[in-house]
Amino acid sequence: MWGTRIREEVGRFSFLSGALLTAAYFVLGWLWLPLALPPIGAAVYLPPGIAIGACYIWGPRVLPWVWLGAVLLHLHVSPQSGFMVLTTSSVIGLGSIAQAYVGGTLLRRWIGLDSLFDSGQHITRYLLMAPLICTISSTLSIIAFSLMGLLDASTSGLNWLTWWIGDTMGMVVMFPLFMAVFGRPRAQWRSRRIGVIGPTLLAALLIVSGYLRVASSERSQFQQAFQLQSQEFALQLQARLGELEFMLDQIDALMRHSGDTPLAADQFAAFVDQAMQRYPNVQAVEWAPRVSLADRADFEARFQNTLPSLGITERNAEGQLVRAGVRDHYYPVTLLSPLAGNEEVLGFDLGSEETRRASLLRAMDSNEAVATAPIELVQEQERQAGMLLLRRVSTGAHAPGVLLSVLRMGDFVGALVNRPQDMTVRLVDSASQQRLFGPRPVASTAPFFQADVVFGGREFQLSVDPTSALIRARSRWRSFWFLGAGMAANALLAALMLLITGYTVRVEEAVRERTAALKAQSQRNQALAVEAKTALRARNRFLSKISHELLTPMNGIQGLLGMMRQTELGEKQAIYVDMAQVSSGQLMRLVNSVLDYTVLETGEWKVDHNKFGMSAVVSRVCDPLEARLRDKNMQLATRISPDVPSRLVGDDTAVAQVLDCLLDNAVKFGKENGRVELDVQLTRTDAAEVGVQFSVKDDGIGIDAAELEDMFKPFAQQDDSFSRAEDGLGIGLALAHRLVKVMGGKMWAESELGQGSTFHFALNFGVVKNPRGGANDTA
Repeated sequence: MWGTRIREEVGRFSFLSGALLTAAYFVLGWLWLPLALPPIGAAVYLPPGIAIGACYIWGPRVLPWVWLGAVLLHLHVSPQSGFMVLTTSSVIGLGSIAQAYVGGTLLRRWIGLDSLFDSGQHITRYLLMAPLICTISSTLSIIAFSLMGLLDASTSGLNWLTWWIGDTMGMVVMFPLFMAVFGRPRAQWRSRRIGVIGPTLLAALLIVSGYLRVASSERSQFQQAFQLQSQEFALQLQARLGELEFMLDQIDALMRHSGDTPLAADQFAAFVDQAMQRYPNVQAVEWAPRVSLADRADFEARFQNTLPSLGITERNAEGQLVRAGVRDHYYPVTLLSPLAGNEEVLGFDLGSEETRRASLLRAMDSNEAVATAPIELVQEQERQAGMLLLRRVSTGAHAPGVLLSVLRMGDFVGALVNRPQDMTVRLVDSASQQRLFGPRPVASTAPFFQADVVFGGREFQLSVDPTSALIRARSRWRSFWFLGAGMAANALLAALMLLITGYTVRVEEAVRERTAALKAQSQRNQALAVEAKTALRARNRFLSKISHELLTPMNGIQGLLGMMRQTELGEKQAIYVDMAQVSSGQLMRLVNSVLDYTVLETGEWKVDHNKFGMSAVVSRVCDPLEARLRDKNMQLATRISPDVPSRLVGDDTAVAQVLDCLLDNAVKFGKENGRVELDVQLTRTDAAEVGVQFSVKDDGIGIDAAELEDMFKPFAQQDDSFSRAEDGLGIGLALAHRLVKVMGGKMWAESELGQGSTFHFALNFGVVKNPRGGANDTA
C-alpha cells in the first residue's frame, strides 16, 4: 500500500528484530509503570513511542510484536488471573496496534519516511499529530472495558484522560530517541545521536528525580495525617472500653447499698438503665450468683418466676439449651437488663462453658474486671463475636457472685468508627488470634497502623488501613502534573535538539559537498575552502548565539526566583523555589560551559596576562564550596608551597575556572565524610618565569585505567555504578583541558578504582619583579 520503498523497508525487519521489539516494549513499560500513581495512572507511558516509531520505520510487519509486548506487559502487572485478564490484555493489545498503525501511517504520509525532523515544519506537524494519534488506544480500550462491565461509568472520563495524557507524553518523549537510534538515513542520524539522546535523557533523569521528591513529600503528608486519625481512633476505643469497667464499678456500688435481700428484676433494671444511659452499645448487664449443688433446688424455687422452666441451663453438643448437669457450683444468670432479646440467657450457667468458666474463676479471685476470650453469645443470631466483662461481687446481698456486661463486638466497635469510608478497622484477640471486628487480614500486606489495646486484663491488636475511597480522594495530582509537565518540557527540549543537530548535520553535509567539489575543480579550491571555513564559523556562531540566547531568559528566571524567595512563602513553596534555583543554576553552568567550549573551539579565546596572587585565586575558588562540603560532611585541605612567588603574571580567571572544574568533580564524586586536597607546587624557576603544578586529589569512586585517556574528550563520561544523575554532559574536563592547553600547559590524571583520583595540570607564569611585601601565600 505504501509503495516499493516501503515494502523494501518492511522486508528488512527480521524475526529477531520483532523479538527485540517485544522485549523493548515490555521492559520499558515494566521499568516505567512504578512511576504511575494509583488510582490516577501514569503521567508518562513510554512504550507507545516505541510502537509508533517502529511502525513508522518498518511498517505493518511490526504490529504482531507490538500486540505481544502489550499483552505480556499487562499480564505481568495485573493482580488478577484467568480468562478475564486474558480478555482485557488482548483488548489493550488491539488498542496499542491500532494506535501504532494509524500513527505510523499518518507520519509517513504527512512528514515522509526519510525525514530527519530537522525543520520547524516537520517537528510542528509531529507535535500536533501526537495528541491526535494517542486518542486511539485510550478511546478503544475505555469503550471496550465499559461494554464488558469492567469500568465504572463515573470514572470513565478520568481514566480516558489519564490514559491519553500518559500515551501522548510517552510518544513525544520516546519517539525522538527511537528515531535517533533507528532513523533513516542511518549515516545522518548516527552523527546526531549524542546531541539528541544525551540532553534528553539527562533532563528526564532530573525530572524523575524531582518527581520522586514531590511524590515522597505528598506520601509523607498523607501518612502523617492518617496516622494521627488512626491514633485518635485507638485512644477513643481504649477510653470506651475503660468506661465499661467503670460502669460495672458503679452498678456494683449501687447493689452493695440496696439492702439485705437481692434486687427484684424491675429494681435491677432501674439500677442498670441509669448506669447504661452513657453506654448504649452494651448488649446487656447481668448478675449471676454462685450457687452450690446443695442450694440449687432452693435457688430455683426462690427464683422460679425469673428462671425458665428448666431452671439452671446449659448448652448441649448440638447447641440447644438443656437443664444443667451436676457440678459443684453454678453461676446462673439471674438478673439482666434489658430483657428484650436476651430472654434465653436467664438461667444459663456461665460455668458450663470452658471459656466463660476460665474467665469467671479468674474474676472471682481478683478485685479487677476480667474479659473473656471471644465467645458466641447465647442470644447471638448474626454470627457476631461477643465478649463478657466480669467483676466479682464480694459483699452485700448479691455476694458471692459476678456482675458482667455483654458486648457484641461488631456493634460496639462499629459504632465508634465515625468515618467508615476512610478507614478499615480490624480488632484481633492477641492470645487466641480470633478476629473480633473487621475483614480478614491480607497475609502479604502489613497494616498501615497498628496498636495494642488492653481491656479486662486481655490484650487486643488493633489494625487500621486507609480505604481505597480515601486513597482516591487524596490522589497525588501534584506529582502527576509535575511529571507530565516536566516531560512535556523535555519533549520540547528533544525537539530543540533535533533542530540544532539537524542544522549541524546540514552544515556538515554542506561542508562535505563543498570539499568534494574542491577536489573535482582545482581552480575553485581556494574559494571553496573559504566557503567551508565560513560554514564552520557559521555553525559555531549559531551555537554561540543559541547559548547567549539561552543565558538571557535563564538570568531572568534566576532573578525572578531570587525575588520570589524573598517574599513570604510556605514551607513547601520555599522548597520548590529552592529546587528551581538549584536546577536553573545547573543549567546556567551547563550553558556557560558550552559557550566557553565553543569559543575555545573557534580559536577566539584570548589569554590574559594579569598580575595576581595565588592565595587569592585559591580562596576565590574554594570559598563557594563550603556549603556543598558541609552537606557531604567533607573536608577541603589546601596547600600552597612557600616557594611559590606571591605575585605572578598570567590568566588568573582561566586558572580559577580550571580549579573550579576539578574541585567541583572532586566534591561531586568524593565519599561522604571524605577529604579533598588541593596542592600547589613550584616545579621550576628562572629569571623570567616559573613553572607551577596544581594537583587536586579526592578519595571517591576512582576511574578505570582504560578510561583515563578518554576523560578529557568532550561528552565523555565514566560508566560507573555511581548515579548517572551526577555525571552531567561530560564537557567540564574537556573545557578545563582546552583551557590549560591554550595557556601553554598540560593536564593529566592518575586514578585507581575505589581509591580516588588525582588530577594535575602544569602552567608557566611570569614573575612580578620586586613585589611589595615579599611573603609567599600559603594555606
